[in-house]
Amino acid sequence: MKRLDSLTVYSKEELSSLWNIVKDRFPSQTVWVQKTRDGDYKLAIKKQYTEPFFKIFSKWLHQKIYQTELEKLLFDYHILSAEEHGVIFHSATEKVAESQELMISILLEKIRIITEISSHLKLEGFLQFGIEEYRQKMEDIIE
Repeated sequence: MKRLDSLTVYSKEELSSLWNIVKDRFPSQTVWVQKTRDGDYKLAIKKQYTEPFFKIFSKWLHQKIYQTELEKLLFDYHILSAEEHGVIFHSATEKVAESQELMISILLEKIRIITEISSHLKLEGFLQFGIEEYRQKMEDIIE
């Protein structure tokens, strides 16, 4: 298998918040972002910087998705009143914050596994199919 000299994250969603974090942490010419012809956004980083990037990316991803994932999981508890929902959401948010390093490490390991196979990571596909263990841990926290 031929390995490329860079890792590329593709997304339909604009990646400016991730770009703002990484552009100042890596030497110029090692990371870049652009919009592709088909409307995707692409952030690429040279291979020698992937490990520090993975750490930043997994933390960014956790911050981006954990409240959405909590809301999705709590939606299953539709018999709760709005007040009960709010109390559980607040409590679960605190528990997730206490477990932040564990949650980030789950994402980090999944990112490493996927990028061992491919130099391209499609964010939407990763969020749909690659974070089951992360969701399970979130569900455990809520329970």
